[in-house]
Amino acid sequence: LNRSLRDCDQLILTSRTDEFAAAVAEADDVVSGAAVVEPESITPFAAAAYLTLCLRRPISQGWADLIELLRTKKAPALAEVLSVPLGLWLTRAVYIDARPRPDPQRLLAPELGTVGALRAHLFEYLVPALLGPRDPSHPTAEHLRPRRNWEPDAARRWLALLAAYFVPPGEPDPQGRPGQRDAQGEIAWWRLGARVFDQRSLIQ
Repeated sequence: LNRSLRDCDQLILTSRTDEFAAAVAEADDVVSGAAVVEPESITPFAAAAYLTLCLRRPISQGWADLIELLRTKKAPALAEVLSVPLGLWLTRAVYIDARPRPDPQRLLAPELGTVGALRAHLFEYLVPALLGPRDPSHPTAEHLRPRRNWEPDAARRWLALLAAYFVPPGEPDPQGRPGQRDAQGEIAWWRLGARVFDQRSLIQ
């Protein structure tokens, strides 16, 4: 990057913190003239403010109670999940944008009292939440919308099949072949198509 960028060029580079530090140590160099910004965790108050902005008025009592618990730091597991952008997005997708909209008090259920349980719960309901309110669009319309209706259970099965091929290096995939990760453990997505889809499935 230092050799290829000119003085007037602009660049935004994003990375995980540990991986960026490792790259700097390995190269024994940094991006010249760059400012490094590391985001802080989202506070419970900020998360509550964001969710409030996403909700339609009037805000239901269930949401009002949950937001008050966040603001007063009385929902620690939920606050931890919402401390990163992914957690905020998952909560919005599953509990605000989904149709029908679930009762937010479910997020405070005793069985979801840990960070792991809450995240697993949000991921479990993410696929139907995303597919439900998104009507198919014409190919010339919004490119992020589906071209036809998809059943959540069918989409979940396909995603599970794809995930099964993303096994760690050295471990076999469902057909006994090397998993779809490179030597560093990153997903080798460019090799996935050749492994999963045969010529017949492509024609269909």
